[in-house]
Amino acid sequence: MTDTWPPMHGGDLRAASRRYRIAEHRWLDLSTGMNPHAYPVPDIPRECWEKLPNDAQTLQREASHFYDCESLVLIPGSQWAIHQLPALLENHLATPARVLVPRIGYSEHARAWARSGAQVQRYTCLPDVATLQGADVCVVINPHNPLGTLYTRPSLDAFLARARAANCLLVVDEAFMDASPQHSLMPLADKHGLLVLRSFGKFFGLAGVRLGAMSASDSLLQQFSEQLPIWSLAGPACHVGACAMQDFAWHSKMRLRLQAESNELGAALAALEMGKVQGCSLFQTLDMADSQAACEVFELLAKQGVLIRHIADTGLLRIGLPGGNAERARLLSALAQARGAARLSATTHTQNNKAVREKI
Repeated sequence: MTDTWPPMHGGDLRAASRRYRIAEHRWLDLSTGMNPHAYPVPDIPRECWEKLPNDAQTLQREASHFYDCESLVLIPGSQWAIHQLPALLENHLATPARVLVPRIGYSEHARAWARSGAQVQRYTCLPDVATLQGADVCVVINPHNPLGTLYTRPSLDAFLARARAANCLLVVDEAFMDASPQHSLMPLADKHGLLVLRSFGKFFGLAGVRLGAMSASDSLLQQFSEQLPIWSLAGPACHVGACAMQDFAWHSKMRLRLQAESNELGAALAALEMGKVQGCSLFQTLDMADSQAACEVFELLAKQGVLIRHIADTGLLRIGLPGGNAERARLLSALAQARGAARLSATTHTQNNKAVREKI
């Protein structure tokens, strides 16, 4: 079982199964934000299993087309890069490095920089010029995880100019960007002052492939490439990744489908009147404005075998897309029951407090 609950990351069905004594196959897992309609994995040639993955040229070519970027290096998942960045950038930054990260956001960024000894400062809105001038690195998550906020390309173009003027490296985590690539900064990452991370697993629904991409200036990419271990990408991952990235017809259809299903989920959540709802193409986030209430709803859903994400110390519940009508109905039924139970609990708590006050 994990040391903390709720877990810091989605997808830990084994821990959930042990905690609630519900078999893993009976869970509805909406905790990861993965595309529930995964890319159909093609037949994998036998040589991908039998030979060392010495040739990733096809994947590199297709990735350059898919990301509209020539200056990139393929990596074993964007999570790998997040953990490696502090060490890889050590010679380029002050000691200790001063790093800006979102106050609410994917926690691994702050954790990796803090572990390296950096001075981590959290921000709510995109930092102003004065704040950027006092920092070495600014991390932006776009679309935001878990809020789903999308910074448009023009808005981040302007922010990048401010960061460059302040000599502050802009690191953009675009793990959920594949559904809206027109807003990506990856085509600009060959210039000084920008580093962009992309994740393969989210959009294609193939988390087990462990594939990602990192784009930056040629000098940084050269240094990163030298740090990658030999055979860092598995042969089957290279084959599946190349096939998926070149299937532009699938990309177009899936982007439309995901946006429609996300809009439908958002409307259904809003109709429950449990809090503010916002999101992106791969998830919707319910803001209950109260951490205790959100934790209670999370627990009530888990007891029904529905796993979502509660963002620690916030009222935020991030909910991935159901894989069809049956899963959506199960989710909404569980939420309706949780809402009723949570309101009953709150009413009982208020009545108890009133009784205590009257006795006093």
